[in-house]
Amino acid sequence: MFLQFPNEASKRVLHPGQITAAEENVFNAELQETDLPVEPDQTIMVYYEIHQKFSKQPAQIQQVDTVDDKLVISFHTTGDPVQAEDRECYRVSTTIAEMTVSIADETECPLADISANGFGALAEKAYEIGQTVPVTLQFDGKSYDGTAVVQSIKELPKPWTRYGLSWAGAANDGGDLEKGAHQISMAVQREQLRRRSGAAA
Repeated sequence: MFLQFPNEASKRVLHPGQITAAEENVFNAELQETDLPVEPDQTIMVYYEIHQKFSKQPAQIQQVDTVDDKLVISFHTTGDPVQAEDRECYRVSTTIAEMTVSIADETECPLADISANGFGALAEKAYEIGQTVPVTLQFDGKSYDGTAVVQSIKELPKPWTRYGLSWAGAANDGGDLEKGAHQISMAVQREQLRRRSGAAA
């Protein structure tokens, strides 16, 4: 399963988790990311795959705990499930996968999330909103080159700044950046869903 915070709906960011217990419409889930801003009574959207369809369902967090250094939440669904957009439209966290991306001349920028439409990454250098930068993705032994446009900036503890970028097009050398992004995004989601095959809310 994946969860999404209300303020992330326009960004289409999903955070992976695993259902560890279920009873009627109440569920316990272990989240991959330990620093998510979850709290009791918080409204979230839960995404999951069932009968080969990607669905979403509104929910409310009841309890938040830390168990063996892992973030665990208890939540109950508050509405009926509806079919979500294709999974490739959503940015899924890649933090646990420890993937990197090259931005301009920075070759080891941690990749935070990715979709077929863009990505989030941490970088040490300063970029500006609207700036176009060269980007290289590495996946499955292949390089995908192109350009991306900086859409958002979030200051983090030094030396990092988090940038949200969207694809601007393929490089002149024939690289296919969007194709590589699509492959990475779907591969990460398939692996997360495979590991959480029992995570139907």
